[in-house]
Amino acid sequence: RAGRPHREQQDNQHSQHGTGRNPGPNLQTRGSMKIEDKYDRAIEYLTAHPEDIFHAWASAPVHEDETDPDIRGVEDMRCLFAATSEGCGCLTQIRCGLLGPTPEITEAIRADHRIPYDEREITVDDLPVFAEWQRKIDALNKEPKE
Repeated sequence: RAGRPHREQQDNQHSQHGTGRNPGPNLQTRGSMKIEDKYDRAIEYLTAHPEDIFHAWASAPVHEDETDPDIRGVEDMRCLFAATSEGCGCLTQIRCGLLGPTPEITEAIRADHRIPYDEREITVDDLPVFAEWQRKIDALNKEPKE
């Protein structure tokens, strides 16, 4: 994926689109009880095993029912890097030019400087950003189609 700016360049280019990184998982709450979801479990696993981040990205499912027996630990840790919907790219691929599920989501992802251009630059600090976007896309996919 030649021609992509490195993290420092992308942050400088897009600094007007927000501040810093998301500090941690965005747990849903029901009353005073926090509900952990698959993204929180994936973040927990990959934080403990950062060496698996690239493998999780590279083997992310295109379809939700795909599994990879070679990945140890949390089965669905790849959910952070899944294609945003059938025929669309993952967040880094959308950031670099592929299409997202809607023109509005595509534009917003491309403008989010927290998403690395290069999947090899994804760190533990980026995982909450991937979870944030995947949750937004999950909500969008649950909306009734007109």
